[in-house]
Amino acid sequence: MELIKINLKKPERDKIKKLAEAIREGAVIAYPTDTCFGFGANALDEKAIEKVYKIKGRDFKKPLSIIVSSLSMAKKFAKINERKKTYFKKYLPGAYTLIFEKKNLPEILTGGKETIGIRIPDFLFTRLLAKELKIPFTTTSANISGKPPFYSGKEIYNTFKRRKYKPDIVLDVEIPIKPPSKIIDLIGERPKFIARQK
Repeated sequence: MELIKINLKKPERDKIKKLAEAIREGAVIAYPTDTCFGFGANALDEKAIEKVYKIKGRDFKKPLSIIVSSLSMAKKFAKINERKKTYFKKYLPGAYTLIFEKKNLPEILTGGKETIGIRIPDFLFTRLLAKELKIPFTTTSANISGKPPFYSGKEIYNTFKRRKYKPDIVLDVEIPIKPPSKIIDLIGERPKFIARQK
């Protein structure tokens, strides 16, 4: 498990490239967002996704959400019609997870469900990472399932360093305490706010 410092106001390009390469190669990183820290892994890599579940101790039936860089990327992995596109543009980027019908994603990522949660955080670091990565990555909160999320990389490092399953890279930064993203289900005719699973 490696600790990496990064300037959140002006993220260093070489570090963004290093993190993107690590994710593409199957690593799990603990990274900051506009809400709390998240565990990031290649959302198209079943082994990397499985590792996220094991790190969190999360039930495999509970789905994970993803971060994309744009609406055009989202359309590759979710069914987004004109009506749903309106909500996408209204709430993203922002502290929201929008639920769509999925496509072209591994079953393990969504707990066997036919839906996927999508985020574009209003946060420079994650926007740059998503743009560099060019593929979706997971954005489940960086915690042990059922426990509070983290807002400090060092706390994550200290919590997981003696555990069997741990992230490969932890960003050594602190972010303000905020609640996890709000979830809006767009599967039905009307948007529905739903409670978040930890």
